[in-house]
Amino acid sequence: MSEETAYRGISRRSFLKTSAVAAGATALAVEAASPLAALAAGDTAASGEEKVIGTFCRGNCGSFGCPLNVHVREGKVVNVTAHTYPNLADSVEKDGTRACGRGYSNILRLYAPERLSYPLRRVEGTERGDGKYERITWEEAIKEISTKWNDILSKYGPGSVARWTVYGALGWVGGVLGFAWSRLANSYGFGTVTSGADEAQIYGQNSWVNVQGIGSDGPTLAANAKNIVMWGQNPAETLVHQWRWIIKAKQNGAKLITIDPRVSLSASKSDVHIAPRYATDSALTLGLIKYLIDNGLADLDFVAKRCNGANLVREDGTILRMSAFGYEPNVLGSNAVSGVAYTDDKSYVWDDAQGAAVPFDQATAPSLTYKGEAEGFQVTTVFNKLVERVSDWTVAKTCEVCGITEAEFLLLADVFANGPTTVTVGNGAGHYSNSYSFFAGTLVLTAISGNFYKPGAGWSNSAQFADFIWVPDLLLGYPWPLNIGPSYASIDLPGIVETKKYHGTDAPLRSLLIHSANPIANTPNRKAMIKAFKALDFVVVADIEMSETCNYADIILPVGHWFEVEEIGSFQYIPFAIYGGKAVELMFERKSELQMAIELGRAMGHGDSFAQSEAEMIKAAVDGCSGPGMDGKPVTYERLKEEGLVRIIPDGIYSQSTTVQDGLLPIYLDPIPPHTAVKAPLIDKAQWRMPFFEPPMEAWTETVAGYQANPLAQKYPLIFMSIHQKYMTHTSYNRIEWLKELRPEPVLYLNPADAEARKIKNGDIVRVFNDRGYVVVKAEMDPAMKVGSVNLPHGWSQGQFIDGHYQDLTSNESDLFDDNECYYDCLCEVEKWEGGVA
Repeated sequence: MSEETAYRGISRRSFLKTSAVAAGATALAVEAASPLAALAAGDTAASGEEKVIGTFCRGNCGSFGCPLNVHVREGKVVNVTAHTYPNLADSVEKDGTRACGRGYSNILRLYAPERLSYPLRRVEGTERGDGKYERITWEEAIKEISTKWNDILSKYGPGSVARWTVYGALGWVGGVLGFAWSRLANSYGFGTVTSGADEAQIYGQNSWVNVQGIGSDGPTLAANAKNIVMWGQNPAETLVHQWRWIIKAKQNGAKLITIDPRVSLSASKSDVHIAPRYATDSALTLGLIKYLIDNGLADLDFVAKRCNGANLVREDGTILRMSAFGYEPNVLGSNAVSGVAYTDDKSYVWDDAQGAAVPFDQATAPSLTYKGEAEGFQVTTVFNKLVERVSDWTVAKTCEVCGITEAEFLLLADVFANGPTTVTVGNGAGHYSNSYSFFAGTLVLTAISGNFYKPGAGWSNSAQFADFIWVPDLLLGYPWPLNIGPSYASIDLPGIVETKKYHGTDAPLRSLLIHSANPIANTPNRKAMIKAFKALDFVVVADIEMSETCNYADIILPVGHWFEVEEIGSFQYIPFAIYGGKAVELMFERKSELQMAIELGRAMGHGDSFAQSEAEMIKAAVDGCSGPGMDGKPVTYERLKEEGLVRIIPDGIYSQSTTVQDGLLPIYLDPIPPHTAVKAPLIDKAQWRMPFFEPPMEAWTETVAGYQANPLAQKYPLIFMSIHQKYMTHTSYNRIEWLKELRPEPVLYLNPADAEARKIKNGDIVRVFNDRGYVVVKAEMDPAMKVGSVNLPHGWSQGQFIDGHYQDLTSNESDLFDDNECYYDCLCEVEKWEGGVA
């Protein structure tokens, strides 16, 4: 590899100033860029004129899309500050925008020694994982990749090359959401490796309501919520910008309730903290639903008229619709994630006023409890089905399974019965094999209690309205005619590669394109994944830096940093369409992801789909956007580039409907589409149509209410978790020196009682292990951890542990519906490490 550095071409004076910034700007990680700002302001004349370019942060931190100002002198970035929203007096974000230490520290990511600068090829004769690469030209890289992909596709067909992307970067051009790589993939029949990260939430929520959240914007939440239930979530650390509205709601009198086995920062700021047994959250929802119904506290009018509770269900489990009588339905739209269409095929209800089954919108008195014959079918209502489903979940049983008191249970019932109540659901409860039912259960509980479609009420992954109001023309990612290959769940990749079969279906996967992702560091059962990577014919990785996954590639492509490329964005919690300006020129031989896709598309022989230039395609995407700005004027490329931020969401927004079948909130799911279509015949539809409880596959350590403990807990009695931490976004920021001052190394947190039982003291080096693997790290006492559990925070990579890797402990076992990656559904043991003290 070249000895050239990212600082090549900087004057000695500028280099010394930049070095001084790196040495003295730790304060950025906590508050604002004060050291950088002082340096930038102190010598503008001597260093040349300063330019400020507006862009936005693209990391998937949970509070993504923060507008940033990038300050440039002599062609180099010298400062990063928060970009203030325009027209603050009229804005729902009237307090202005925020930026955090991760956003500010992108200056270090831009100039990091780990940055990739040139295309690299694995040295012939070495194995993937050896880390031996040689520099090649772009011409060589494009030729080799296009030739091999064409050969593989011609020999093995669609799906033999697959694209794998997760959450490395967010934007509408590049990254996980962008049209750049999807246009390439959909031109050639690439398959898709669908990530299972957070899929119990993402796929589960979208399958039910077609969005990530139904609620209010921040100020409306703060002004109207009576209760905010933070369930399996720690927004004080993982949703830092949404957290301010939760705190303002508390200041306005709202009660904050945290449901989390661990004493999180959010729990410490709450009025009430309830700590149930791990992975029993869906059981708690079932008990609360039954209690509300049995005690007349459910909003049955809402259930009958705004939910599908009155829908008639046939004996085969499907809802009775007009198509049962010969009607040919018209498609009105489709689910954003599952792809399932919603149509004008209206559901039937029993109307007590007419004494007959009629389409739901013709009923004046829809019955929630009818059971009998309707139009030649034996039917019952969705509500009857729900009552039957929760019938066993008495208060006593629920409290026993969940490990909470009756007083805590009754407090929660009161919170839901007396709203407006907002439920913010998170992935603290989303990383087990039974997590899907948690999200389904909280949605049904929120619906049963009538906490939808009113200011201050709702159900979301952020406590707020969470939908994309404005998006560019993403059809650029779907060139016609489409040539789309099959989908493979990431957790199933090891078996697919080994057997070339996927649940009885041929799976010709031979090659991967990986971008905006670092799966070797972040996907469960790392050892099995590495084995699969080594068995593939050809692996290409496009990344900003030399990630852990790059080490298992055949060819590595150097991607431009967010400050080096043009991007456009719109995000769930920011009321603007955003332009991401190119602050500095691409250094060395880096390229944007769109430019890479264009060059590969042309080389592979599909030039008609890639005839436009990069600039022309971005302009076409913006000019073909889905709607105008809030002022009614078009959001054109020229306008967005000139204004930087175009307001697209009005003040005081709260959800009043959602785009689902019949416009009715589901409390019963029909159809029920699995995450990967090949698993459809394997799904027990009767079980998955409504919330249910079953223990997690592995992390169940004691016998409770007839649910037998996992025998493996005798050998591995501790539940292992890797909770997200404030100063990382997956592995994106784990090498940033400013942030490492705040969390310098991986640490295992365990309850002092568990530590004492193992004769472990604070600062000891410990080995965390199970039958799959081990990791060696320093131990730290943490009474916030529930006895019987340990936490090694998420975000670290190979080489940062003393030995081993935390993803070697995790399992790729999951349920069949959502293919969720179950990081916490994992048992382990901890012992003092005999290798000594680091």
